[in-house]
Amino acid sequence: MPLPLTNPFAIVGACLAPGLSGGRREALDWALGRGAPAWEVLLATANRHACTPLWYVRLRDHGLLGWLPRDLAAYLGHLHAANRARNARLRAELAGVVDLLGAAGIPVLLLKGAAAFVDRLYPDPGARMMADLDLLVPEDRCVGAQARLKAEGWCEEPGNTSLRDPAPFNAKHAHLPALHHPERGITLELHYKVAYGQAGRVLDTGAAWQASRAGELDGRPVRRLDPSRRLLHQALHATQPHAEWIRGAIRLADLAECAALMERDGTAPALRIGTAAPADRLLARDLAGYAGVARRVILGAEAPGADLRARWHAWRIGGPPGTGCGRGLALAYHGVRFPGWLLRNVAYGRPDTLLLQRLAYLGGKLRDAASREKLRGYGIARSSRR
Repeated sequence: MPLPLTNPFAIVGACLAPGLSGGRREALDWALGRGAPAWEVLLATANRHACTPLWYVRLRDHGLLGWLPRDLAAYLGHLHAANRARNARLRAELAGVVDLLGAAGIPVLLLKGAAAFVDRLYPDPGARMMADLDLLVPEDRCVGAQARLKAEGWCEEPGNTSLRDPAPFNAKHAHLPALHHPERGITLELHYKVAYGQAGRVLDTGAAWQASRAGELDGRPVRRLDPSRRLLHQALHATQPHAEWIRGAIRLADLAECAALMERDGTAPALRIGTAAPADRLLARDLAGYAGVARRVILGAEAPGADLRARWHAWRIGGPPGTGCGRGLALAYHGVRFPGWLLRNVAYGRPDTLLLQRLAYLGGKLRDAASREKLRGYGIARSSRR
């Protein structure tokens, strides 16, 4: 039984599936053809969730563009062409960076959008939107790589004060300050860890390097994460850095990528992590919930053994605007989970770090006006819930 498509979030999400079953296709034909959706609302939803080019590609590949007004289809085509051209520039720039670092004997492992250039997750090169390029290099070569890039015209973005682990008990950061090329308008991040905070512990950088796979970018040798860690990194990055999961601020673009990875690689949807600490079990449950929402919203499939949980989280993230009791439940969920997220991310430390040290560090962050303003933005999401 195909899942009902009852709001713009669900309709756009269903369009983003890599493939459509007969029942899912019929549900989309009905949802798009009945005249009920306001096209400007669907477009606004796709824009807000950073998936407009992918929405166009999937509509085209599924043979659904005919339902759209002609001017909207033409507009989406122009957006897709512009994104394809930008991705081509990003790919060419990435190739140049790989050449530059390769000449110095610095290996490069591609993360996130950069990895999509070599793992062919998106057959259409204009489907995925990318804000920047993320490269992992060995930690002992990271500063040298930064120096070589600066010598080629890359410079730190103004106002970027991110530092590498300023205290031995702080594992907040994973990359050097972002580098921007003013002439080319492209930004990249040199990572020395795959992830930071609790996510950086459950996705160990050394193990990621050891299990990485060889890849090729236009004839240049690169590395990429193995399938299980690729999915785990995608889920962690989509749900944890800014408390996205507990805020209900999950983007359709991320859910679509998670679904595509699970469909292509057959990776276990539980997104298992290799530790048994209570906080990590809670994180594993969050990741399983995220995978369940991806299966439900994008693929139209119930998550085995977690139907009620997936339904609750799908409603919390993409249901109608929260009012009354529903809004109260979402606020309560955020309120209960947010303090733990602060300790495990903003004030995260190694397992042997004393709680008092972490609390003292967190207190310092809260006394800083810029940090307080940043954390204030991690309140419960509103814009995604319509």
